[in-house]
Amino acid sequence: MSTGFLSERSELSRKNVANWRQLTVAAIFGVTLAACAGLGTVTKDAPDDVKKAAVTKQVEARWKAMIDGDVPKSYSYLSAGSKATTSLDRYRAKARLTGFRAYRIEKVVCEPEICKVSMVVTLDTKKMKGIPMPETETWILEDGEYRYFWPL
Repeated sequence: MSTGFLSERSELSRKNVANWRQLTVAAIFGVTLAACAGLGTVTKDAPDDVKKAAVTKQVEARWKAMIDGDVPKSYSYLSAGSKATTSLDRYRAKARLTGFRAYRIEKVVCEPEICKVSMVVTLDTKKMKGIPMPETETWILEDGEYRYFWPL
């Protein structure tokens, strides 16, 4: 009778150990994932290649929104200062938000907190298609992320 009790107790111990192992692995995974998520922030002292990669990612996302005609999303990439002086409605009224077909980043030059992005944007109008327009954008580092400075 005592061997039955010991084997039942042993089985309970194995299940508890297995549960604790699963919890430990899940906790380690969660902490690692959270740490990796924090790596997305950029500082003014980051290497140029990190800054260029971060601003390029933002430029591409903004221009995808512009080409798709997603005004609220393209507005979301504006800097805090640009948003403070320009509401979404004003942005919608003042900015050219249609007719863009494509973009091509030519050059990215970064300083500690500002990056200048030179690009060519392809525009379609009613009368002419495929008009290449040179564009230079200024992107500002805010809270670890680059934001587009929209000049009025």
